[in-house]
Formats: sequence, structure tokens, C-alpha cells
Amino acid sequence: MVSLPSRFLCDVSYGRLKERGVLVHEGERPPQNEAAVDGVLADIQAGRSTERHGRLPSGSVRPVLMDAQSLLCSVKENAVSQYLIGGDENCNHSTCNYPLKPGHTYRLQAFACTNAGCTRTRWSHPVRTEEEESNNGSLIMAVVVVSFLLILTVLVVLVSLRFKGHISRAIRRLKSKESPETINLVIQQTTRPVSLSKFMEHVEMMHKDSNLLFSEEYKAVTQLSPKESTAVANNPGCRPKNRYTNVLPFDHARVKLLPTDDDDSSDYINASFIPGFRGPREYIAAQGPLPSTTEDFWRMVWENGVTAVVMLTQCVERGKVKCEEYWPADPSTPVYFGDLHVTLRSASVLPDYVIRVMDVKLGNYNRTIHQFHFLKWPDFGCPDKTYLLLNLVAAVRDHTPHNPNHPMLVHCSAGVGRTGTFIALDILLQQIRTDDISTVDIFGLVLSMRKNRPLMVQRENQYIYIYDCLRDAMMDESEDEASVATLDDPVYQNG
Repeated sequence: MVSLPSRFLCDVSYGRLKERGVLVHEGERPPQNEAAVDGVLADIQAGRSTERHGRLPSGSVRPVLMDAQSLLCSVKENAVSQYLIGGDENCNHSTCNYPLKPGHTYRLQAFACTNAGCTRTRWSHPVRTEEEESNNGSLIMAVVVVSFLLILTVLVVLVSLRFKGHISRAIRRLKSKESPETINLVIQQTTRPVSLSKFMEHVEMMHKDSNLLFSEEYKAVTQLSPKESTAVANNPGCRPKNRYTNVLPFDHARVKLLPTDDDDSSDYINASFIPGFRGPREYIAAQGPLPSTTEDFWRMVWENGVTAVVMLTQCVERGKVKCEEYWPADPSTPVYFGDLHVTLRSASVLPDYVIRVMDVKLGNYNRTIHQFHFLKWPDFGCPDKTYLLLNLVAAVRDHTPHNPNHPMLVHCSAGVGRTGTFIALDILLQQIRTDDISTVDIFGLVLSMRKNRPLMVQRENQYIYIYDCLRDAMMDESEDEASVATLDDPVYQNG
């Protein structure tokens, strides 16, 4: 039974709750594919059918939606509304509340959705149902009471829609017939969308008190960042290929090279696929090549159809080598990287960045690569002005049309801080220029990137810089629109 403080069910101050419920996962451990869980919630939030999730097999996740009409709405302080989990014997749709299996282990997670999106808690500890008894044919879960405050769900939504709020800890109680058990679930606040119409005011508020709210928000990013397996990167044959021991690609998102010979590590490079605005593999985030990995770097470029490379570091910074120079220095002297023949066609040196055009050849096949080498970004820091990065993103996009078959390769030294900042800004600029999008969620975007590669947007000042860049981009576009509107005004003359 789910017990909810009913007075919160009436509160629509921050947007009406479209759906609320509990995700039920069958298994000892939390689901490995969190992206699939996000997909379930996206379907629910958008009102799409979830029949494809159906009566899911062992190890999968199914949502149990709470019927709002069955929940008591009351403003009384102690009023509660209860909802039975596992009590629907006549299940005929994918989100119904059918009985749980006896003698099985489950994990639970609360969620709530508004028009802006969904947010959810962390997974509970595993809870096992009782074995089926001969005198009782019921498959209803022996654990019958799950008590938790609606603040667990409602306040998560409130904070996701408006940062200024209070995050509270919620408690669920799972009681079996023989031994009661209490499980504490920590709020997993994964979204904080901000209305575009109020974004500039929001940034101004976040900057107050020496960026206090930014510090709190970035701390939450750090605490909620997932820790996925990096077993491949830690293999003995792969370790020498990592520039930094604390920046390793997650196994599930790493870029795999075509294996060569019988070397088990020949398919490894320290690089990760990052989802973008238009596709699940729109970017490759990579470390700067080492002397021993420049051939692997060019193999990655060729095998993944890369036509644009964004370099955000100097080869040497503060007397330390940050990246191997992996391109030919002289147009008259081509360089071989393994079987790939690379020639520098031209180099255009601009005040803030260099554009190099290179021809890459493998056998009878040729490809043109544009490299955008940014010169104004200090390690662990940010460019002095927002327009510097905004201009770079614009230049890259002018030369690089979107193509799902040609991911953009972005790298700095470690491939996480400056790289994550650039990718985040590129995605956000695409979002604000889309007519049907009314909110942006920088907090959620950074967490989403960190599901594929650790430490993306590595520093708090880089996180703040993203907000400032987006604010200034919106201001510039508003001024441009105002100028166009003025020019379009009719001119009247007295005759």
C-alpha cells in the first residue's frame, strides 16, 4: 500500500502533475540500462503507449501508474491517500497494477511527471516477496505497505521546475507479514528545466551571493553522477593508452576500433560516444592523443566517418604536454599514420582559432577533414568572454552540417572539461532555436552526458560559463530580432 500526504495532491503552483507512480524492477540489482528507464518515463510523460513494455520479463522495469481520481485530495495536514500495489487481478494494459510474483526480489522507485518532464528517486534496497503458501493462492506481494511522503515526488518535481526550493529526504516503509523493514530512498533529482522566457532572470538569481546557487547545483551534479563500469579501460593492455588514470571511458559508451591482429587491446581508445540534440551518437568526446595513440586517433576518425575535429587545448600548457601534435606541420610533407595518408591542405590562422583543412587517404578512398583548433581556453578554466566560445561554435556549425553518419569529434586534453562544455553549449544552442521547445535543462543535460563519459563539464566555473554563454546568445538573438522588426516597420511620410 502506498501512503501519500493528500494535501500535496492539490498543489498545482508549479504545474499540474500529469502522472505519478512507482517503477517496479524485478531483480537483486538496479537495472543496468538507465537509458531504457528514461525511455519508459518519456513515453509516460508524452502520453504515448507503453504497451511495448508490456508484462516485462525478469530483470526489466515496468511502471505502475497511480489513478489520480482514486487518490484523496485534502488540505488537512495529516490526511493521507493510499494506493494498493499489486492489487489488480484483472490486468489488461502495460501500466496496470497486477500482482507481483511470490518468492521474487524487487526494487522500487517513485516518479512524477509534469509537462516539463519526469523526475525520479533512487532505487530502493531489494525487497523479497514471501513464498506462495498452500492455503493462500494470492500472488499479492507479502510486503504490503510502502509508506512514503509525497514530498518525495512532488518536491522533486517542484525543484525540477524551479531550482529555488527545498529538497527533503523521504522514507518508504516496506512491511512484510513477519518482519517490518524500513528503506530510505534518496531523491535523485535528475532534471531542473528553466523556462526560456525566464532564463535571464534565473541566471541573474543564480549568480547572487557569489554564485551560491550555482555551487549548490553543481554539487548536486557531482553527487548524482553515475559510476559505470570501466573494466576495459583498466585492462593491462589498455592502461598505457590512457592519458589520465581518473578519466576512463565507460564500457557501454566507449568508441570501439576495428580490432587488428590478435591484440585484445587493439580496439581500445580513450573516447566515448555522446548523445546530441539530433541523435544518440552525435559526438565523440576523446582525450588528446598520446605519442603512442596518434595512429589509433586517426583510425577512429576514419572508421567513424568523422569530418570535423574540434581541438580545445594547446599541445603544451604551463610547461606540461597536454596533447600530441597529430597533424602534419607542413603542407609539403604528408604524414602516414598507419595505413592512413594525411596531408595538410591549408591552415587559416584567425585571432581566436585556427582552421586546418586536411586530406586523408586510405587506398583509393579520400576524405576531407576540418580541424578547428581553439586558442583561448586555459586548462581547468574558461575563455575570458562568452563570445569567444559562441563564435567558435558558430564557425564549426557553418562548416559542419548535421549528419548522423558523421559524428563530430571533440577533444581537449582529458576529453571531459572543456570538451563537455563545448558539446553542452552546441546542444543548447540548437534547442533554443527550435520552435516547439520552451525550456532548457542544463543540469539534466550535464547529468545525461555523464552517463556516457565521466566528469563531463569538469569544473564549476565551466558549468557557470555554459549558463552565461546561453544567456548572452539569447540576448544577442533578441537584439537581432528587435533590429529586424525595426527595419521592417513601414515608413510614413506626410504628403
